[in-house]
Amino acid sequence: MKAWLILFSGILKLTAKEIDVLAAFINAKLRLEAAGIKMNVFTPEVKKIVAKQLSMNNFNSLNVYIKSLKDKGVIYKGKESGLYLIHPVALWQEDKITIVFR
Repeated sequence: MKAWLILFSGILKLTAKEIDVLAAFINAKLRLEAAGIKMNVFTPEVKKIVAKQLSMNNFNSLNVYIKSLKDKGVIYKGKESGLYLIHPVALWQEDKITIVFR
């Protein structure tokens, strides 16, 4: 997953820390879904877990990175739910990718 985000980061100019934060939220989302739990990963509870994984003392400092990812379009606010969502391109999980240059 992180390798895909690094490739993807070249298009959106994501920093190394933004990639780490995004990867942590994606991994949290995937683990929750694997456990049959459907919830928004940008809740304070999940932010605390992600902050701890990233060795951040204050989970509120993640908001800086979340806003930056939102400004870059990687995270967006769902029209119906009003909740932050991860762009489907960032969630790509296939084993291989084909890139065509024209």
